[in-house]
Amino acid sequence: MERYELNDTLKTGVKMIDTHHRELIRAINDLADAIEKGMGGNAVKKILSFLEFYAEWHFAHEEKCAHKHQCPMAQVNKDAHAIFLATVKKYRVEYQENPEKQSIIALQIHHDLSQWLIGHIKGIDVKLGAEIIAAGT
Repeated sequence: MERYELNDTLKTGVKMIDTHHRELIRAINDLADAIEKGMGGNAVKKILSFLEFYAEWHFAHEEKCAHKHQCPMAQVNKDAHAIFLATVKKYRVEYQENPEKQSIIALQIHHDLSQWLIGHIKGIDVKLGAEIIAAGT
């Protein structure tokens, strides 16, 4: 399974945001490790709980920074965050209601959330970071 790292294409230049992203990427990689070890179903509950908590906390921080610096990407970023959190909650329900499909759901979660996260960082957060830095942070 594919692993990710916080390389130059994913860095925003804002230390705290990059640190948060590193933790989110680590969680996605941990799920990949669990799936490869045949424990994907067991890892789903843990990863979903972490993502709900950590992503919500991280998103609030990012949105506060964007608002503080009046970033043009602020609303797009906030809307994308809402989609991510809704997706995580959807997967939590699906996981709880379909225990016989836990391994398949684990693969889908890894694919969808890693693609969303990497795409979001490259497409929105990198631009947001540039705006925050330009504003003097």
